[in-house]
Amino acid sequence: MMSISIAVQYYLKALDNYPYDIEIVVENLNYALSYDSDHAQSNHLMACVQMYILKQYDLAVEYFDQALIGDLNYPDTYKNYSKLMLWLGEYEKANKLIDFGLKIKGMDRKSLLINKATIYELKGDFKAAKKVLRDIKMYCLDESATTHIDGELSRIKTKIKNTRRKKVSAKG
Repeated sequence: MMSISIAVQYYLKALDNYPYDIEIVVENLNYALSYDSDHAQSNHLMACVQMYILKQYDLAVEYFDQALIGDLNYPDTYKNYSKLMLWLGEYEKANKLIDFGLKIKGMDRKSLLINKATIYELKGDFKAAKKVLRDIKMYCLDESATTHIDGELSRIKTKIKNTRRKKVSAKG
């Protein structure tokens, strides 16, 4: 019989309290990481605390990097790390994370591809964003996900129309 490591036990306590009691989350993550500094899940969750709660993006990057060192195949790291890179305008690094993450077994491809579509959108390549969003629909397994993607497509189409209007009015 295999037992759960002490690092995993503290990680589970942290996860159970995330995002409701951040003080307990951080305390348990610190304990987990003191037992295993390469524990991917603990590093990932600490990166999320730094990213979403504390807005300490440099520290979030360090924890995400440590999570990848601990386990290159932990899928959640790629979703959140690529999103952080989007926030920071690091599109090339976000793309690399997405492309590698898409090769991971068990990856939520829809989430990563949404990040890829966002990169295209932020760069002004609305056609490419639209194509990726259409491709994502293949990975939608429920109506709410499909509705979300339809909303994203609608927003992109509006941006395309607005861009065309601006070009026409600039010429006239």
